[in-house]
This record gives sequence, structure tokens and C-alpha cells, in this order.
Amino acid sequence: MELFGSSGVRGIVGASMGPELVVTIAKAAGTVWDADRAVIGRDTRPSGQMLAAAAASGLASVGVDVVDVGVTPTPNVVRLAEAWAIPGLIITASHNPARFNGVKLVGAAGRELSVDALERVEACIDHD
Repeated sequence: MELFGSSGVRGIVGASMGPELVVTIAKAAGTVWDADRAVIGRDTRPSGQMLAAAAASGLASVGVDVVDVGVTPTPNVVRLAEAWAIPGLIITASHNPARFNGVKLVGAAGRELSVDALERVEACIDHD
């Protein structure tokens, strides 16, 4: 499965993007990160709160404590991940229309995830 594009996973909410997928992605990311804590932020899209709650549930289910900073610009989640030396998950579909939403993953210390790490996240999803 090739789920992740260059800017994470995006889709139309209620079709290819929904809470079930976000829980699955978050569980896989939390497993690959092997971190005790992660930060979650979201943009202002109507579906953001629902998908952030799903992400928090997925991370918590694999033992990751979540710091949910709510509505915040994407670069702020990256900055917080770097400052706190923890990974992050961002609920956003960037420039796409409001019916879309998505998930971006940020590695520990605010670094972009490597191709290898994304492949490991996808492998966890494929086996879920």
C-alpha cells in the first residue's frame, strides 16, 4: 500500500478520509515512533476536531501520551515538536478545499520523517 504522499495522507472526509483511517495511522505512527509523548495540532477545517480526537485515541492505544494544542498553524506543531523533542501529528489538508482533510507526521525534534520511517508506518498499517 502506498498511503503517504509527499505531504502526508489527504482525502475527502467521509469518503477516503475518516476517523477510522486516522486511528489506524496514529496507532502505526505511535508504534514506529516508540515515543512516550507526541503533540497534535489541527487547522480550522470543520472535520479537524473529530480527526484530532481519533488521532489522540490511536496514539493513546499504543501508550503515547498526547499534548493536543488544538487549532494552530502547521509550523507551530513542528516548532513544538522540536522544542519538546517529541514527534507530532498534524490534522490538515493544506491548500485543498474544506471537504478534504489529512494527516501529516513529524518525527522527533520536529524533523521530517525519513522514507524508511514512513515505510515502517505503512507496514504497520498493512498488518493492522
